[in-house]
Amino acid sequence: KLAVYDSLGQLAMDQGDYPRAAQYLTQALAVKPYEDGYKLRSQVWRKLGDTKKADQDEAAAQEMEQRQLLGS
Repeated sequence: KLAVYDSLGQLAMDQGDYPRAAQYLTQALAVKPYEDGYKLRSQVWRKLGDTKKADQDEAAAQEMEQRQLLGS
């Protein structure tokens, strides 16, 4: 499911349908949180003008990256 939602989210982004992209990426992240999903969704939030949600997703992506670097 994660790969399907991620692909649909990216397709919606490519088509400029940012509300639908946010919906699909949110569904993908509900299946399993992943760094690239948060990064993509932060771009979508920025396109939609929601900088607060964009900042939150960027912070989540950075936190995941840090955990991977620390090996925990």
